[in-house]
Amino acid sequence: MSSTSSGSDPATATGLGQALRSNAAARLPARPAGHKIPAMPHSRPFMLMLAIPVVLILVLAGAIFGGQVIADSQRDHEIQQAIAATLGTSSDIELLNLQEVQYGYGVCGLYQSADSENGYASFFYDSVGDRLTLDVNSREFRSHCDLSAIC
Repeated sequence: MSSTSSGSDPATATGLGQALRSNAAARLPARPAGHKIPAMPHSRPFMLMLAIPVVLILVLAGAIFGGQVIADSQRDHEIQQAIAATLGTSSDIELLNLQEVQYGYGVCGLYQSADSENGYASFFYDSVGDRLTLDVNSREFRSHCDLSAIC
């Protein structure tokens, strides 16, 4: 091997590196003597690292929990309409002590019609089949809403 090879001679490699640096410096536009590079504003890292993720998390949480509230409200309205249709009344139906059963596919609770002189009565509403059961002695009501089924 020869000693003038560029890969083995450190002096040649250093000279090549200096030549590359001087060529790169020659290509850069010259800056005026008093010119400074503008500093990055201090609020930008704060916005990128903290504020934007927090705002996005809050928006996502609002969308998830807001959607759940709307879905529950619609379900309650469906139950009220089903009870009113079954009873054949147009008066308001008040729901009380609603409890989800069957992993959220059914609802047990109490209802009272505004024009009823009686107290509250029990019901079971199947959300999948949109079926309402008002008979507390029925097999469907006892298997889902009976105290032994809940415990």
